[in-house]
Amino acid sequence: MKPIYCFALMMFLLNACAAKKPAAADVAIALKQENAASESAPEIVCAFFTMEQGEDGKSTILFNSKSISKGRLKDANPYLRNPNRFVKADFVNEANEVLFSMKLDHPLYPTFEYAEEQNGQLQTRTVTKEKATLMIRYQNDSRIKAVIFSEQIDTHLITIGTVDL
Repeated sequence: MKPIYCFALMMFLLNACAAKKPAAADVAIALKQENAASESAPEIVCAFFTMEQGEDGKSTILFNSKSISKGRLKDANPYLRNPNRFVKADFVNEANEVLFSMKLDHPLYPTFEYAEEQNGQLQTRTVTKEKATLMIRYQNDSRIKAVIFSEQIDTHLITIGTVDL
């Protein structure tokens, strides 16, 4: 073995053996900092709802469940497939002040794209469903107390209902 490699190996071993082990107080401080960081870590909420079309033509919405995971959502402006039919969700605080809103594709009127068999041209088709699931993802905020849902059909924005979270 070359002398330079032997010297480097010996220096490494000497430094490794003489390295200071962390004291119990240092470990405790590091754990407290890690716990504080995890408590303030951002969270993503996925909330699931069921929408139904009533016989009178009015939609209803029911809360199913929600799950919370660590993470941060990217800022995104979702594309509406059908800008004439969508669901608007207003997230409100205890004073019923709107904290933020989002527009989503209407789950009872999904728009599908398909290619025609004869010429292969891309076509779109909107279908009507009686019951569908709606999923909303948002950044967790302790100020959010409820969601007010509205639906727009053509030019009319109608409030469907309020769901407490």
